[in-house]
Amino acid sequence: MTLEENQATAAKHLQDSLLRIVEVDIDTQLVRAEELGLANFRAHRPLFERIMAFVGRLASLDWALIPPDIVDQIRQRTENLANSLTEARQLSLDKENPTQQRDQIAQKIASNFDALRQAAIPLRGLLVVGDN
Repeated sequence: MTLEENQATAAKHLQDSLLRIVEVDIDTQLVRAEELGLANFRAHRPLFERIMAFVGRLASLDWALIPPDIVDQIRQRTENLANSLTEARQLSLDKENPTQQRDQIAQKIASNFDALRQAAIPLRGLLVVGDN
């Protein structure tokens, strides 16, 4: 594979991971108030909203213009975040101490989101939304 093909493949994988996150419905797939009762993620809804807004901005970028090492770092962090969101989606009341597990998953999501934001610092100029 050529460098351009490798870069295009990496960008495609990143875009797929970003879309995997933004396609998640916050209320029905993450918060799940009715399904989880007291173990729901309602208190973490603002975090989920920030994640979706940030990831939505990332998804709108043309990744072909971004250096491959940055694309790879963002992809790795995005996949970690997507995996932790999947854990939240899979939490069930059948688990032992679901409230404690919810809190651990929420902390993992917050940590993975922070790691993604840190990896995206070189892109901050591209992520700024103007008033125009």
